[in-house]
Amino acid sequence: MKPLIAVLLCMVCSVQAQQMSAEFSQRCDELPVSSLSFKVARVAPVVQQKFSARELRAMVAAAPDDVVLSATEQKAAVQIELTRHAAFDPATGMHCARFRAVAMLGDAPQEVHIANELPHGTCLYHKLVDLEMRNVHDNQARLEDTAALLNDMALDEFARNSWLGDLEQIDADVRALLSEVWLARAGRLLHPLPASHTRLDVALAQVGNVFGCDGQHRALTASAG
Repeated sequence: MKPLIAVLLCMVCSVQAQQMSAEFSQRCDELPVSSLSFKVARVAPVVQQKFSARELRAMVAAAPDDVVLSATEQKAAVQIELTRHAAFDPATGMHCARFRAVAMLGDAPQEVHIANELPHGTCLYHKLVDLEMRNVHDNQARLEDTAALLNDMALDEFARNSWLGDLEQIDADVRALLSEVWLARAGRLLHPLPASHTRLDVALAQVGNVFGCDGQHRALTASAG
């Protein structure tokens, strides 16, 4: 919802509020206070080998001569649970409503990709999985930080607000507010993936036998090239 629209809605609510009886106003005041909270799901990552080293190279935007053996993909998944509490004024036909919204970030598993040229279970395979798990941990930490920041914003902007008017329109307005403002904010805070992740993944194929897996790096580089 654009800021101008939000201002206009507040003006409309202000005008409608002047028409409220004292009894209806009290019933509205007694509704549970509005709240918006962001939580982070704890979902185990999935390790798979459905992409080649060439496809992984494109995924992390590597240079043409880089060999990328692994990458971690974080899916943009958000689930919102919305609970409405409302009161109705038969004299004016208006509703007042407050909402409890809980947004769950990271509700889909992160996907750890290992190049399918690499035999499953080999030394280098396990080393790459261990290294990608650092990305999984970092991504999870970013979700936690984002949730904390959004919760602070919600206390100032969403909490304790009330909506007044036609109930169907109220529902539509609140859903638009959650989607166009709050989920958009979450998206901006979470993306793009930090450049450090890309540099780390691209570097995996350039470190040679630093993993202690003698012979595997050279053979895989030839195969992937």
